[in-house]
Amino acid sequence: MTVEQNDLTIRPITGREELDLFSRLPYVLNEELADDLAAGRRRPRWMWVALRGDRLLARAAWWGQSGDDTPVLLDVFDIDDSSTDRERVDIGLTLVLDGTLDAHSRDDLARMPAHRGNGYIDEILAEGTRILSAEDVPRIRAATDLGNTPMANAFQRAGYVNFERVINMTWD
Repeated sequence: MTVEQNDLTIRPITGREELDLFSRLPYVLNEELADDLAAGRRRPRWMWVALRGDRLLARAAWWGQSGDDTPVLLDVFDIDDSSTDRERVDIGLTLVLDGTLDAHSRDDLARMPAHRGNGYIDEILAEGTRILSAEDVPRIRAATDLGNTPMANAFQRAGYVNFERVINMTWD
């Protein structure tokens, strides 16, 4: 699927041969992308670019377990800093909303707040971290939707370092 809006083209990469294009924006884990593709943790159809001509303006990539048909999380979402604030917002929204579909319907999002605010997250997060630590996991990462401030605050209270942002997306 390719979306063209004005002079902006949004599309998934065609394959491994476009990793250089996808990696034009700096990312702390760019060097892992080729291995993830080879291992099936990423698929070209899960790696999207927003282009104006041959200039990369933004990118998004999802990660999944090897063998899964759908990705687990969006862990790359970058927008080129050289555009104005308004242009970056427009490009990001177009990439997210037109290039892919929202992970949750509006009805699902409307129901979620009813389950929040009970104060359980600190205990759940501490227990999950303890279990992973006891298994000698070399690196523990956690993620939440960009707008989920309570969860982001829980990660901060637990000592997690914020090194990127995540928006969960899916498509049919």
